[in-house]
Formats: sequence, structure tokens, C-alpha cells
Amino acid sequence: MNSPNSTKPPRSTNLGLLHLNLLIAAILISTIVLIYWASGPKSRTVDGRTEISYWTGWGGRELESLRKLIDEYNRSQDHTFVRWTYVANDYNKMRIAFAGGDTPDVCSTVWADDVADYAERNAIVPLDPYLAASTRSLDEYSTPVQELYRYNNHTYALSTGVGSFFIMYNKQAFREAGLDPERPPATLAEFDLYAEKLTKYRNDNPRDGIQVLGFAYIGQIMSWASVWGVDFWDPNTRTVLVDTPRMVEFLEWLKTNVDKYGYRSQRGFLSSLGNTVSPNNPFLTGQLTMIVVGEWYKKIIEMYAPPGFEWGYFAFPAPPGGRANATILNASMFTIPTASRHKQEAWDFIAWITAPAQTIRFRVGPLPGDMAAASAVQSDPGYDTPYWRFVKDLVNSPNARGIKLPLFNKFMYLMNQVEERVLSGEATPQQALTHMRTTFQSSVAEVFRDPPPTTTTSGSQGVTP
Repeated sequence: MNSPNSTKPPRSTNLGLLHLNLLIAAILISTIVLIYWASGPKSRTVDGRTEISYWTGWGGRELESLRKLIDEYNRSQDHTFVRWTYVANDYNKMRIAFAGGDTPDVCSTVWADDVADYAERNAIVPLDPYLAASTRSLDEYSTPVQELYRYNNHTYALSTGVGSFFIMYNKQAFREAGLDPERPPATLAEFDLYAEKLTKYRNDNPRDGIQVLGFAYIGQIMSWASVWGVDFWDPNTRTVLVDTPRMVEFLEWLKTNVDKYGYRSQRGFLSSLGNTVSPNNPFLTGQLTMIVVGEWYKKIIEMYAPPGFEWGYFAFPAPPGGRANATILNASMFTIPTASRHKQEAWDFIAWITAPAQTIRFRVGPLPGDMAAASAVQSDPGYDTPYWRFVKDLVNSPNARGIKLPLFNKFMYLMNQVEERVLSGEATPQQALTHMRTTFQSSVAEVFRDPPPTTTTSGSQGVTP
């Protein structure tokens, strides 16, 4: 036992000092490791070039085109060598890599609707200083596409292509229902009327079940919300905007139309349908006559449609006070992870691969498969068809926008719960949305304790080119 005058601290205090010293040592070691990782020796190839790692999720024709472009880039200069890895369309691998800090130097395995979440977590770096020091500019893109790359007044990504959503319809089904196949519905009221006329029941009896569904109102909570003028998120205050009068009105519209055909009846019918990427595609077999799709769906039709299949397309009809020619934009984004050891080299590659000269070969080729992001490439003769002109106008519409909010997967999970509770009759729209807002806002407060990223247009949040 220690005497009252002893200068030796009690054993418990010694253990506390030991733990403190060990903690300090661990912090110092971790700091040294991080400094080495961030500024230590760079990966070098045999010929002395800096090697950067790149992850892509593209497969098929896109991967083959991308591989050729990467080979060309590696031959075109002598300071960087890009070593690519195919992650088989599994963008979840990128989420795991971000969580563990073991990321590639550059990637295109990030969806546009994930950018806000990664930006809020400081998992990706702003590209503004790199853009400012380069010959590239956001002016190469229309305003909606520019905004897709930005969050809270910072640019975090670029892309080669951009996707949009709209409605395709079966022209033969229109004829059989007494509708003009060259005149799709122009108003929301017309759309609902067309959906009713196109729906058929077994033995002409609703009790016997649905045989053909004019439009599946189930599963549409995200694709239609923007048409109604709904915005989900305020980045300045980190506030989710879901339990608004406009969102309530939108859900009431969905509920009214689902009730026409029966929630359980629609659920059962939809669960029985064939695989989209196959000859059993329900749109191509005539089981669904109007569907929400993206521009890429044209490939599905070309691959699996029966001979003589006729199809058309139109933008979402807007309700009174809604947004005409509205669509949700998405894209596979080129980003630089914060953990990248070679940020400048990563940017040099992004600047080259997303430039119009490369995009036109990657996205257009002999025949375009989707819409290029750069305005100059959108003017390529390959896009000079009625279909691609329609897609181009939609992508560049003032009412085209991406979904930008953090915790996107959590948000989608909760929104799907809202849809199920409302359409099944378990809760009113206001009840379901209020509960969703409270739940999601609590998750945001728990995950993001620091202030939101700066909203100034200058500066780079500590990133230097």
C-alpha cells in the first residue's frame, strides 16, 4: 500500500498512464502511416510511370470500347499508366471500399444518386480546382447535366453518358383499345384514362385477375415524384422534404389509381411476369402496355422484341402545377476517392476519358446505346433520329434533375415502405410521410454530426490540384 506521502501514483493511475501512452503511441503510428500513404512513394511501372488503379462496372460493348480507350491513353503519354479492374456491375463493392478506406485511385463505379452521400462523408474530393487548372469546363454540358455533377456548389464528378426516364407504350395495344397509336396521352387525366382502357381481365371479369395491365402504378414513387414538383432534400440545412402538401397529393393520386385495379391483384400480377432481359419481357409479350423506362431500353427491344413489334414513347404527363418534360437523371460517375494516392494523375485520366473526343467513340460508336453527356457529342449525326432527339430534349429539359441526398439507400428503403403502407391502405399519405421524415431525419443527425460542406463556390475543401 502506498503511504500518504509517497510520490508513486496508485496502481490504477499507473495503468491509466500506460493506457494513455499506448493511445498516444497508436495515434502517432497511425498518423505516420497515413502520411506515408498519402505522400509516400508512388506506385511505379517498369518504365518509371506512375501507376493508378481504376475500377469500372461497365461490361459488354462498353467495356470493350473502354479497354481500347485506356490502352490508347496509356500509349499517348509517358507519365501515367492506368490499370483497370472490372467489378462486374457491383457498385456495392465501391461502398465497401469507401467504408474501409481501401479504394482505387479513380473509379466510375459510383451512381449519380450516391454522389451526395459520398460528398457529405468526404469520401470523394471536389474536382473544382482541377477543372479550374485544366482546359476542361462545365460549360461543355447543359445546365441539368452540370447540376448532376454538383452537390452543395461543388463539382464532385464527371461522366461520359447520362440516363433519363420516360414512358414507352405498345402501339398495337393502343389500336386494339381504340386509341390513336400516334397520339400518346398529353395530360395526366388522359394518361389515367388510357391506362384503364388498356387494362384487360381474364374472362372480362376483374375477379378472375388481370390479364393485361395498362400501367403499373405500383413501384413508381421515385420516378413520378419530380413530375409533381417534389424535391426531396435541402443540402444547406440537411432537411428531408417529404411530408409536403404536393407529396401528399402525389401519393393520393397513386392510391386512387391502384385502388381501381386492386392492390393485391396488381401485386400478384406483377410478381408473375417474366424477366425484363429476355424474350419473356412483359412489355414485349403485351402484358404491360405502358412502362417507365430509360433510353437504354431500346437495346432490350432490339434484342428480344418479336417481329413487327411497334412501340412509341412520351414524357411523363404532368399534373396541373407540375413540371412538364420532367425526368430523373442518372449516370455512372467518374470520381476521385479521398483515399486516392494519385489524385492529379486520376484527374488527368478523368479529364481525358470524359472529353468529347473520347466520349464520341465510347458512347456513340457505330450506333449510340445511350445519350452522351457532353453537348457537342449530343449533336453527333448518330443521334439525329426522332428517338434520340426526344431523349436529348428530355435530358436537357429545365425540369431534368438528379436525386441528390445523403443516405440514399436508407432513403429508398423508407420511401418503399411509404409506398407499401399507403397503397395497401395501412396508413394515409400524411401519416406515412411524417413517420418517414422523422425516421430519416434521425438517421441523418446520427451519421452527419459535422456542419454541411461549405456552400461557397470558391475553395476546394483542402484539395489541391
